[in-house]
Amino acid sequence: MINRLDLEKDYSARKLLYERLRVNLDNSLKTRFSVEQMGYEIHTIQSRTKTFDSVLKKQNDEFKSNRNLKCLGDFDDICGLRIICFYQDQMNEITDILKSEYFCRQTKWLSDDEDRPSNLGDDDVNDYPFGYRARHFVFTVTNEWCQDPSWAGLIGLKAEIQLRTLPMHAWDEVSRQLIYKQPTDLPRESRMRMGVASAVFEFADKVFQEIKKIREHQIEAVNSAVASNNYESVEFNFDTFKFWIQKRFEDRQESSDAELDVYNRALEANVDFKILERAFHDAGVKDALKLQADSYELRASWVNAMLLLANDVYWEKYGRIWGEDVWKQYEEARNGLKDV
Repeated sequence: MINRLDLEKDYSARKLLYERLRVNLDNSLKTRFSVEQMGYEIHTIQSRTKTFDSVLKKQNDEFKSNRNLKCLGDFDDICGLRIICFYQDQMNEITDILKSEYFCRQTKWLSDDEDRPSNLGDDDVNDYPFGYRARHFVFTVTNEWCQDPSWAGLIGLKAEIQLRTLPMHAWDEVSRQLIYKQPTDLPRESRMRMGVASAVFEFADKVFQEIKKIREHQIEAVNSAVASNNYESVEFNFDTFKFWIQKRFEDRQESSDAELDVYNRALEANVDFKILERAFHDAGVKDALKLQADSYELRASWVNAMLLLANDVYWEKYGRIWGEDVWKQYEEARNGLKDV
C-alpha cells in the first residue's frame, strides 16, 4: 500500500498528464464514434479525471479487498471514460473497435457475453442484481499514439473505458441514489423492489433491441419491394413510409415533421404503397413533378407534389389548402397529365 504522502506527491506530479490523456482520448473517441464514422448516433461519451480523494478511497477499497496497489501506475481508472450507446448490438461493434483499433484490454464482461472467458471470477463480471451492467476496458498509451505531438509524454499512462447501453446507464444512475453502499443496507422490502426494477431495466434493454431489429427488417422489406415493385408483404406505417421516400428521393433533405404531415394526409386519403408507386411513376415519367417541385429541397415536398398531381383523392382533399395561385398551377399540371 502506498504511503499517503508519496501517493499525493505522485498524483500532483502526474495530474496534468492524466488530464491531457482524458482530453485526447475523449476527442479521439468522439471522432471515431461519430455519426459520420458509425452510421448511427451514440448517445453520449463522458470523461473525468479522479480527484486525489477518489484515488485515496480507491486505494483503501482495493487494500481491504486484498488487492495491493503499489504505485500510481497500478491504477487503471485515474482517467476514466464512459461510452453510452442505445442498443446491445452497438455494444458489440464498439467493443470490436476498442480492441482492434485502440488495443484495449477487456477487464470486465457481462454474464451473457458469448466471448466471456470461462475462468472469470465474480469481480470480473458486471451483472449484479443490484449493481450495474457494463463492459470495462483498459487503454494504454503506446509509442504509436505518441507519434502525434499532442500525445507526447503520455506513454504508458492508462485509462479505463466503460461501455454500456442507455438503460444500463439509467439503472446505475438511479440505483446509486437509492443504495448507499451495498444492497444489504436497504430494508428487505426495498431490496425486493429493487430486484424487480433491475429485471424491468434489463427486459427493456432487450425489448429495445428487438424493436430495432424489426425496424431493420422493415427497411430490408421496403428495399426489396422498391426493387421488385411488390408491396404485398410491406405494412404501410410511418417507418416504412419514411424508408420509401428516402429510397425514392435520396438526393433531397429529410424533415421528419414535414414527412409526418404528408404521411397523415396520405392516411386520410387512403394512400398505400401501390398508390404511391403509381403516383411516383405517373408524375415522374411525364416530368410534371419536376416542373412543379424542382426547387423543393425536402423529400416531403416532392411526395406531396407527386400525390397532388397524380392522385385524385389526395387532390380533392388537399388541393386548395396552399392557396388559389398554387391550386391553379397544379390544376394546369394535372390537366397536362390527363392529356398525355
